[in-house]
Amino acid sequence: MAFVFNQQWILAHIRMSLRALSLLCFLPDSDSSVPNSHELYVYADTYDMYTNFVPHLRGRYLSSNVNITVFNSDGVVESVPVGNRYTKFTTRKGRNVTSLGVLYNFYGNDVNTTVQTVANMVKEEWVGGS
Repeated sequence: MAFVFNQQWILAHIRMSLRALSLLCFLPDSDSSVPNSHELYVYADTYDMYTNFVPHLRGRYLSSNVNITVFNSDGVVESVPVGNRYTKFTTRKGRNVTSLGVLYNFYGNDVNTTVQTVANMVKEEWVGGS
């Protein structure tokens, strides 16, 4: 698999990334954020979220059933979650919460992104399935 990007594409996505990052200063602290379908229509947008936006949410961007295909540090192609699969936190009233970020019944994603069905997701070992 090879990725070819021209200079115009790179500059457009750098500008888009900077706009997204500039919005972070206006977002209130939240327990979690989850993917929406519009981030999956174009691989470049998903990759931008994965590399430039998700790291700034400090483990609070949840993509329980959404993966992206990327090159790992050894140059091998692998499918990885766009964000964390889940997060656990305690509310101000002392309640323990496990939060998931699930995208339901979405089939319009671009190549190199995967949306797993919920029926298959609940069978995953990390969820406690068999």
